[in-house]
Amino acid sequence: MKALLHPFWGKPDLNFYLLLSSLFIHILGLSSAIFIMLIYSRYLSHGLDSTLYTLSSGVILAIVMEVLLRRARFQIISSLCVIESRKHSEKVRHKLLNANSGALQLSLAQSSEPPAVSLEKINTVLSPTPILALLDLPFALLFIIVLFILSWQLGLCALIIVGILIMMLILGSLKMKALAKNQLETQGHFHRSLKSTEFTETIRTNNAQSWLTERINHESGQYRIARHNVQQQQDKMQAQIRSTTMFLSVLIIAIGARLSIAGEFDFGMLIAANILASRLIALISQPIQQLPSWLNAIQAFTELTLFDKLPEETQGGTQLVEYQGRIAIKQLAFSYPQSALPVFERLNIELEAGEILIVVGSNGSGKTTLARLIAGLITPDRGSILVDGVDLRQIDAHWWRRQLVYLPQDPDFLQGSLRENLSLLKPEFEDQALINVLRQVDLGHWVEQHPEGLDLTLQMGGRNLSLGIRRRIAFARALLTDGKLVLIDEPLEGLDQSGIQMMQKIILDLKQQKRTIIIISQFMQAVEDGSKVLNLDAQHDMQIVASSTGHSSGETAK
Repeated sequence: MKALLHPFWGKPDLNFYLLLSSLFIHILGLSSAIFIMLIYSRYLSHGLDSTLYTLSSGVILAIVMEVLLRRARFQIISSLCVIESRKHSEKVRHKLLNANSGALQLSLAQSSEPPAVSLEKINTVLSPTPILALLDLPFALLFIIVLFILSWQLGLCALIIVGILIMMLILGSLKMKALAKNQLETQGHFHRSLKSTEFTETIRTNNAQSWLTERINHESGQYRIARHNVQQQQDKMQAQIRSTTMFLSVLIIAIGARLSIAGEFDFGMLIAANILASRLIALISQPIQQLPSWLNAIQAFTELTLFDKLPEETQGGTQLVEYQGRIAIKQLAFSYPQSALPVFERLNIELEAGEILIVVGSNGSGKTTLARLIAGLITPDRGSILVDGVDLRQIDAHWWRRQLVYLPQDPDFLQGSLRENLSLLKPEFEDQALINVLRQVDLGHWVEQHPEGLDLTLQMGGRNLSLGIRRRIAFARALLTDGKLVLIDEPLEGLDQSGIQMMQKIILDLKQQKRTIIIISQFMQAVEDGSKVLNLDAQHDMQIVASSTGHSSGETAK
C-alpha cells in the first residue's frame, strides 16, 4: 500500500498542506457542536440577540471555510489521481505493445486477471473519495478527544463502541471481498455462455440448444445468487453502521442525561456530544467499508509491478544498411514453460540469399514455433538466429519486421479499416498502391466492387471475413514490406484452387527476385527442384543437409 500511495505521500510540501488543511477542516467541523453549546450556555441564558447574531455568523463562516477547504483539497487530490491513473495506463499500454511476445503471452496465461482489470481495480481507489476518506481517518481521534474533554464517560463509551464497529466492519469487508470475487467469476462464466449463442451454425448443426439453455440457466442462477449475496452483505454493513450510530446516540443521551441531573452537564453539551458521535462514526466507517477495494488494488498493483518487469523487444538496436537475405540458426533450443519435452534441442539451419527452405512436419512438431522464432516474436532458450551474421537479439525489432514478408497460419487484424490494416508497416502507401498489391492476391476486383472499398471495417480480428479472404489480405499486407526474407506458414490453407494458383505464382515471382523463402507446410511439398527440406518429424536435434527433388531427407545432427 505504501508503494501504491507513494506519489501522494512522497511529496513533503504537498503532504504538509493536505494534513494542515485536513486539520483545519475537522477543527471547523467542530463548529456546529460548539455553536449548540454556546447557544444554550450564552443566548438562552441571557437572551441577547447580538449574541445569537454573532454565534450564527461565526458558525456560517466556519461552514463556508470548511466547504472551501474541502473543495480545494478535493481538486488537488483529483489532479494527482488523474496524473497517477495516466501513468499506470501508459505503463500497461507500453508493456502490452512492446513486451517480448513470448514473455507477454506467458504472463497473460499465468495471471489471474488481465492487466486492464488490474488497472481498473487500482483506478477504483486512486480517486478522490477513497483517498480523502483514508486521509480523514486519523482525525477521528480529534472527535474522541473532544468527547473525553466533555466527559470521560462519554469518551470511553464512544471509544468502546467505535472499536466494536471497526472489528465488525473489517470482518464484513473481508467477507465482502470474497463475495465480490465470486460474483465476478460467476458473471464471467455467465457472459461467456451468452457469448456462445453467437456461434449459431455450431449450435444448429449439433442440436446444442438444450445443452446451452441448461448451461446458461445454471450459470445465470449462480450469478444471481452471487449478486444477491454481495447486496445482502452491503446492506448488512450499512445496517451495522446505522444501528451502531443509533446505539451510540442512545448511550450518549442516557449518560448525558444522568450527568445533567448530577449538574455536570447541560442540554447543549448533550446535543453537541451527539453530533460529535455521529461525525465520528462517519469518519470511521467510510474508509473501512472501502477495505475490499483497497485489498484488491494492492494485489492488482503487485501484479502490475511484476507485469512491468517483463522483457521488451529490442528497440534502438542494430539496423543493417541493407539486409541481403541470409539467415542461419545455430544450435537453437526452445521449450515452452511447463512443457515436459522441448520443441527444439539443437536445431541448425543455414540459408544463403535467394535459397528456398521447405519446413515440413505433423501437427505439434514445431513448425509455427519456428516461424515465430524467426519473426522475433519469441526468443530461443539457447543458440542463436543470425541475420546476415548478426544475432537477432541485437537487431532492432521494428526494423526486422520491415525486412519480412510474413504470412502467419491464422492471421489477425486490428479493429479498423482495410486501408489502415494494410498500411500498418508502411503508412506512406497511397490507395492505388494498396489496390495494386490486392490485385496480386486476386482481391483487386473484390475490393473495387465492395461498397466500402478500402474503408471496409475488419471486425473481431477479421473474423467477419472468410479464412481464404483473410489470408489473401494478410498476404497482401506482408507483400507491402518488400522484405528480402519471405516466411509463409501453411501457404495453401483456406485457399481455393484459384488461390493456390495465385500463391504458387507469387512464390515463383519472389524466387525469381532472389528473395530468401521459407515455406512451412504440414505436407512434403517443395516448390521445385533445388529447394532445401527440413523435416521436423525426424528428431529434436536436426539440421538441413540436402536439396530436394520433391522428397525430403530428415538428416539429423547429434
